[in-house]
Amino acid sequence: MQITDYLSYIFKGEEQESMHQYISQHPGEYYLDRSDELSMELWRFYYQNVFLASQLSAMSGFLDFHLFKFRGEPSDFVFFVRMSPEWIPMDAVGFISNTRFRSELALMPLEWLEKRRRSAERSPALSTGQDYRIKAVREGEPVPIWEIERFFVHRLCRPRKRGGESIVEESMVRRWVHTCFHGSDLRLESVKVQVNGTQKDILGAVYEFFDKVDTDTSSTHAYCYMLIDTFDKFSRYIDPVTGEYRVEVLQTNFARHGKKTKSF
Repeated sequence: MQITDYLSYIFKGEEQESMHQYISQHPGEYYLDRSDELSMELWRFYYQNVFLASQLSAMSGFLDFHLFKFRGEPSDFVFFVRMSPEWIPMDAVGFISNTRFRSELALMPLEWLEKRRRSAERSPALSTGQDYRIKAVREGEPVPIWEIERFFVHRLCRPRKRGGESIVEESMVRRWVHTCFHGSDLRLESVKVQVNGTQKDILGAVYEFFDKVDTDTSSTHAYCYMLIDTFDKFSRYIDPVTGEYRVEVLQTNFARHGKKTKSF
């Protein structure tokens, strides 16, 4: 198989489905006898979004999208990611030597591969249509997306104690819930949310929700990624030098938080 089989792409002039989808540099007819040129474009695109990703979750979101769009067996796509450091043409790699690429950047996809391994252990029949958003479960049943939305709108759209502004605008709360939680039919891109309150305002609401759902299926790890990715107040959990997420630091707050209850 070629990289054109693994990555979702459209030709110049066509409508893009997602920010993760590649738009070729030329219309489709240009590549009729230039398939190698399209492959090189896709390898550069893959290299930039995986090995040069500014955030680990950005890389994960990119790979999740292309796995979702992949028409073959999910295991074949996972194998492609695992082998890609060996397969990528060096002409697609900018600024580093062959040796350094093989020894260091080959480690970059491990975070995503480990996540896929854990998903496969929980659900061996991995589907190409699987939704990778946070799965909130209460008493063995999925929590409906409208109930999650109602909970966070109530907690975060109230006015701050000082001043009349809402902690988070209602439209942004709804967008965030549908982007990050399982059960939504909408496919919205994640955006950084400006918060009028403090980090504690956000944590208070998330802790309360976290206490009331099944944490075996909604892991602390998933909540930490969601918070760092989504809210500008959590920028201190991103290492300023490496760009890596300091998930372990944020995760300790969940580990020692409150007592689980049965309902909202």
